[in-house]
Parts: sequence; C-alpha cells; structure tokens
Amino acid sequence: RAAIGGQTAVWLEGATALDAQAIDLSATDNTTAAPVTTTDGGGAFDIQATKTVLEVTRVTSATVKPGGDITVTAGNLDLLAKSTTSGISGSKSKSVSAIGISSLLVESKISNTTHAEIAPQATVRSAGGTVKVRSLATDNYAESTVRSTGAGILLSAKSSTPTASVTATTSASVGGNILGTSPGVLPGNIEVVAQANDRTMAGSVSMGGGLISVDSSTVEATTQSTVSAAVGGQIRSSGTVSVQANGRSDADTSSLSLGVGAVDVKDLTATSTVTPTVSAAVGPSGDIEATGDIIVSAEHGQTPPEYSDGTFDATAAVSTGENSIDFGKAHGLRTGDSVGYDAKGNTAIGGLTAGRTYGIIVDEALDAQNNEIPATTLQLGLLFGSTITTRSKDPNGKFVETVTEAIDINDDTIRFATPHNFLDGDQVTYSTEAGAAAIGGLNAGSTYTVKKVDAYTIKLQDGSFSTATQQLSGAAVDGA
Repeated sequence: RAAIGGQTAVWLEGATALDAQAIDLSATDNTTAAPVTTTDGGGAFDIQATKTVLEVTRVTSATVKPGGDITVTAGNLDLLAKSTTSGISGSKSKSVSAIGISSLLVESKISNTTHAEIAPQATVRSAGGTVKVRSLATDNYAESTVRSTGAGILLSAKSSTPTASVTATTSASVGGNILGTSPGVLPGNIEVVAQANDRTMAGSVSMGGGLISVDSSTVEATTQSTVSAAVGGQIRSSGTVSVQANGRSDADTSSLSLGVGAVDVKDLTATSTVTPTVSAAVGPSGDIEATGDIIVSAEHGQTPPEYSDGTFDATAAVSTGENSIDFGKAHGLRTGDSVGYDAKGNTAIGGLTAGRTYGIIVDEALDAQNNEIPATTLQLGLLFGSTITTRSKDPNGKFVETVTEAIDINDDTIRFATPHNFLDGDQVTYSTEAGAAAIGGLNAGSTYTVKKVDAYTIKLQDGSFSTATQQLSGAAVDGA
C-alpha cells in the first residue's frame, strides 16, 4: 500500500511592491509511487488474497490571495503551478508448478488538483510587464497491472481485478484585477492558461503451459479530467489577453489469457471510461480591455507543443541577417512580451548586454485550418503604431477614449504604449509592416542609434551622439 497526500503551495499576500527583471512565483510538484506485490515459487502454491493499493491525493497551488495588492514596478510576473504525478501498482505471480489465486486486487487511484489563481478581491498592478497565470499538469498517470505466469499443469485465477483511476482538476483563474500602476501605464500581454494530460492504463495477463482457468477477470481504467481557464475581474492590457484551456485524456485496458493447453475463461471484462471537461470563460463580472487581441479558447485532444527551456547556442541559433534567435522548439512568447538576456558566462551576442531586459517581436503564422503555428524564432525589439489609444471612465462611469500621437514630428520622438527598455546607444533596425509607409526621414531596413528620452519615449539618430544634428521629418534632431 502506498498513500501520498499533502500539498505544494506558494503565494503572495498583503501589500507588496516588487521591482525585478523577472518575478517567477512557482509551485512545482513531482510525485511518484510504485507499490508491487510479488509471489514466486518453485512448487505448487495457493494465494488466498493479494491486495496492492496506491492512493495519491496532491494539491499544487500558486496564488495571489484575497486582499493582496501586488505592484510590479518593473519586469514580468509569472504565477505558475506545475505538477507531474505517476502512480504504477502491480501484482506478479509466478510458479513452475500449479498456481491457485482466490482473490487478486490491484488499485491505483490518483486525485490531483493543480491551480493558479489571482483570487477575487486581489489586485496585481504592472508597469508594462507581462502577467502570466498558468496551471500545468504535465502528466497525471495511473496504472494497474496483474501478471500471472506458470509453466506447470494448472494456472487458476478465480478473481483478478486491476483498476486504475485518475480524477484531476487543473485550473487557472483571475477572479481579481490586473491593472496598470498609474493612468496610461498598463500591463503588457496577459496570459491565463490551464493545460493537462490525464491518462490511465489497466491490464491483466494470465499465461501458462498447461490448463488456464479464469473465473473472473475485471479490468477497469477511468479518467475524469477537468481543465478550466477563466477570468472574472477587471483586466487592462496594452497588449494581448489570452484565456486558454487545453486538455488531453486517455484510458486503456487489456485482459489477456494464453496457454499451451486448454483455456477456460468464464468472465473476461475490460472497460475504459474517459470523461473530459475543458472550458475557457469570461465570467459575468469580467471586464477586459486590451489594445491587442482578446483570445478565449478551449481545446481537447490537441498535442501541446514541446517548449524550449529558453537556452540556445548562439553560434547556430542567431541569424544576423534576420536579427532573430531560433530556439529550435516553441518558445511560447507573444509580441509585446519582455525577456531577460543571460549570456551564461559566454561572450554576449553583438548588440546585446547580459542582464538587460528586451522586448519581443514574434512573427505569428497560421496553418491551413487557421490554427496558430507555435513559433520557434523571435526578434528583440518593439512594435509601435502611429497613435496610442487609452481608455478611462468618466465620473458617470462611461468609457472615454483618449488618442495621442505616437510620432511627434516637432520633437522627433517615438512613444510606446509600454516601457521600451531601450538605453542610450542601443542600435535598432527600423522596419515597416507590408504596405505601410515609412516615417518621414527614416528608411526601412536601416539601423539607427537610440537616444532615450524617458521610459516610454525615444529618439532615433544616424551615427553617434557626438553628431550635432540629424534630420527626421524635416526637423532637427537634438544630439545632446
């Protein structure tokens, strides 16, 4: 018998201000158990009863608790609950002579809860960073097997009952609020993701060289899988808001009796039951505003991509022609996310500085069925439009839109909706979307030097800062 309970939990509460390149709040749980009952003999023996039982009940959670007011003044916040649970139980009986089994029971039960949440009455405030709330049950697996073998004259199994069951709940939710740190300063991309792989397997095998007699063999595998992603609070984003649930579930059974001599099977039953529920929702109190897309999706049976761990070989992965990095596997990032660069003790990539934070540009593609193809490459930089639109409520509770120019031809500046993370002297390549006109004074494909005005505003210059003046849209660019 193996019984494992308890929980792995991490949380934020109270009024907390965090300022860092990246804030990873992770609860990670790995649980494995494998009880086995073995009976082995050289002569005749009789087994009155064997019982092998596995019970795993685990809770893995990452939470911003009710009443919490968390301010992320810089960097991204990743709230992650991740679990991997494996329970494999078995019974083995072997003899070179007669075997008699009266009752042979094997049970594997896994009850697993994985949950990430910004709770109701909790608030997360972000100054342009990405906010992720993710619940990942990478594998909930239960297996029960019975194997009886004999080379003698008789293998008798009166009752053989292996059962495997998984009851798993994987959820990610935002019941509270995700807001900006001040008017006009909003979070970047926001992701609420629940993903699970739940499966069971049960089997019974009886093999002998003589007579096989099976009175009753009942094999059952049951998978009850619930995967949900939901938002119900107030969410404001200068990028994309995605609420996604992805579930996979499976149950397999087999019951087999083989013998060289006579085979007598009275009752041989194998049953597989799968009950999946996958949902993504915006609750009745949900209030979402996003500059980019709002994505709400629920899928079952789709194979999730294999994600990169964020490392890459610079000699092979960096394309200087495309100014891109190829991770070889899906990176799971979206345009507008920001990442920290770590050279891992190596010489930094030309144009980058170890320890810096950079924005992300991802070229998103769709397949023939209009499904998003997971991207493996990215560029470091930022997108911007000709205007920036912000929304606020007037004293009467009505929404008021304010549109400001992102390109100021009088001051020769470019303003972004989120912090740009550029520093004086950065080299950037300016490009335009297909069919769009270039800003006056700039050439698509050309490289310029950044002069930082403030956290949201930059100027672009030819050459270095020692140049007294340059020309942009017919106006002087101050080199000071």
